[in-house]
Amino acid sequence: MQNVDVSEVLTEVQEICKKHQLEFEFQDVVQPWDVGPDSRFVQKVLSIVKKNASLTVCYATDAAILQNLKRMVICGPGSIAQAHRSDEFIELEQLDRGVDFFVKAFTTDW
Repeated sequence: MQNVDVSEVLTEVQEICKKHQLEFEFQDVVQPWDVGPDSRFVQKVLSIVKKNASLTVCYATDAAILQNLKRMVICGPGSIAQAHRSDEFIELEQLDRGVDFFVKAFTTDW
């Protein structure tokens, strides 16, 4: 995410690598991706999903590589609290809602 200082974590990783005689090379090859919650596109997506506000989370996606696209959001069914964990799951109702969203998103006149 933008404006996140990772220097403390990088220092810790470097120290661990040094302790275990491992080579450490940091390559920051992509810029963090971010889109303002007030952007017209985000507001249109929020209207489709019937939400008042967007949510920012810190995890890796292809968005950083694809950020030159004019219109992009990371959006999907389910709860981020249930995602990306060893016991990840999604309710069938959420999958149905996801299908409805994608149908509306791809048939909307942007």
